Amino acid sequence: MLSKITKGRDFGAVLDYVFSKPKTKILTQNLQGTTNNDRLSEFIEDWQKRPRVKRPVFHASLSVEIGQRLNKTQWKKVIRAYLKEMGFANCQYVAVRHSDQPHDHVHIVANRVTRDGQLVSDSWDYLKSQAVVRRLEQKFNHYGIKPVNSSHQVLESPCTIDEIEAQVDGYKFELQKLIKNTAHNSANFAEFKDKLGNQGVNISFNQNRKGIMYHFYGKRFVGSTLGKAFTEYGLKRYLINRSPQQLQQYQPPTWAIAPSRWLTHDQAKSLYKSYFRQSEKLSDVAKQAKLDGWNWEAIRFILTQSQRYKYLKEKAGRRLALKYLNTVIAYGTQSRGISPNIEYEIQYTHHHLKNLNIAVPLLLKTQNSVKTQNISVGNQLVL
Repeated sequence: MLSKITKGRDFGAVLDYVFSKPKTKILTQNLQGTTNNDRLSEFIEDWQKRPRVKRPVFHASLSVEIGQRLNKTQWKKVIRAYLKEMGFANCQYVAVRHSDQPHDHVHIVANRVTRDGQLVSDSWDYLKSQAVVRRLEQKFNHYGIKPVNSSHQVLESPCTIDEIEAQVDGYKFELQKLIKNTAHNSANFAEFKDKLGNQGVNISFNQNRKGIMYHFYGKRFVGSTLGKAFTEYGLKRYLINRSPQQLQQYQPPTWAIAPSRWLTHDQAKSLYKSYFRQSEKLSDVAKQAKLDGWNWEAIRFILTQSQRYKYLKEKAGRRLALKYLNTVIAYGTQSRGISPNIEYEIQYTHHHLKNLNIAVPLLLKTQNSVKTQNISVGNQLVL
């Protein structure tokens, strides 16, 4: 089952969208209104309990694979379980089913302001939604729901509901295939870019070279929407000068991708303090968290409570700080990680921290290679 979430401030626009599709049917709601104007008034009434909240709208879509179909009762149970685990048990919501596409899917519109005026946190909610969906796949497996991989396991993103509705899914699939074939047969990024250009695909970058874009048949595709292997970093780590077999042979450790309950910030902070009292090394914190049954994403969330992560986030940015935590977890758990080529991530992180003149205590220098069960890295390891 796939999930997609967005947040905003315009309840009216979202309601108009979800009810505009042909054959739209309401599955469940806890609102009194039977028209969108009535529903809008109810949503706004609760929003005014926290008028400073800028993005009160929570819009989620849940979909199953083409060929699968849930009945109305099954969808209602899945929706209610999803809302409860996402923290919306005491919030207004309406859920509808769309039948205009070959894949069975529903849209949920909920209020982030609760009935009693509290606010549902949106921190890390994209990862939280994936964690919740993985557990729901297990809980409702008797409905025939097939489990799918979370984004951290997937190098190539499947087509989203929006892309299918916009009829660009065929272009996306063709572009992904073209990029992969070209990258596998290129020695470096410059060669890859030239070869791709000769095949009618031009590459550009946004401001400060932070995002890569592909121009294909007059359409523009952002690299990250194609999948994490199609960003500039991802191309160099996963695709360029690497054979398809190298990617196919990689299997992430079972413990690292096992469904795990989602932690709140308070729970993650409490666990971090508990582990940190036992050892001040982040790699030891990761090791103990693994022994306690937490998966990779949960461990990384626990480590984000550390002062070291907060320091790196401030000095180097969130993206590099999270990559640093991945290297810590890989070392502490003696694991190659949830994605192939962790060696590249270690080298990349070390290189960029060094270039940014990050404080030396954050780098542990060893004279010999550090070898684990499945990983061998160079003579400088980020811990």
